[in-house]
Amino acid sequence: MKIASLFGLALAAAALAGCAKEPVLSAAESGRIVAVEVTRADPSMGSRNLAEDVRVKTLNAAYRFAETGPEKMLKVAIVGFRLPSESHALLLDASVGQSAIAAEAMLIDAATGAAARSFRVQAAHAGVGGLVGLIAARNFDPIEDERALASELAQAIMVKIYGAERAEQAAGRAPSQEAIARYPASYAEEADRIACERMRARGDEPPAGCARF
Repeated sequence: MKIASLFGLALAAAALAGCAKEPVLSAAESGRIVAVEVTRADPSMGSRNLAEDVRVKTLNAAYRFAETGPEKMLKVAIVGFRLPSESHALLLDASVGQSAIAAEAMLIDAATGAAARSFRVQAAHAGVGGLVGLIAARNFDPIEDERALASELAQAIMVKIYGAERAEQAAGRAPSQEAIARYPASYAEEADRIACERMRARGDEPPAGCARF
């Protein structure tokens, strides 16, 4: 519960920061993001592909938002990540069973190295407590949920940088180019690894194939 409480505080801080009306780049400023670096505060957060998935989705989103202006680099640190667990889902508090991701980010001028103010963003899916939550936690796809959170976080980062008005303008725009993902593991392998971990956490006897994880 202590870990869940601390993560809840991190999400609350991210939500408060995300509520700031002024974007990082004002309406009079321009800038195009040409590189994104993503790290995890804890390597156990999510699958081995989480950081790379956030990177490529954030960069692809950036290609939709701006094609001109001074080149910018974006550093993103994932500071909180949670998917529903069966033990958490049994609690009556639905927020404990939600999927969520929180990040700290900073925009940097590529030419000068000057950094704009840092900011926090988050993305979350509502959870369900009690027996219904337990059933949902047993049957949800952790890979699918993680990738959805990565997409939502990428969009939230862009909105925070460029503002809601420019986000509306970019909504139907095709990206100027496409970033190439270099995932450290296949998602099929990660799905198997996570399934084995969840069986062990339940106290179930995993199949022999889980021995490789």
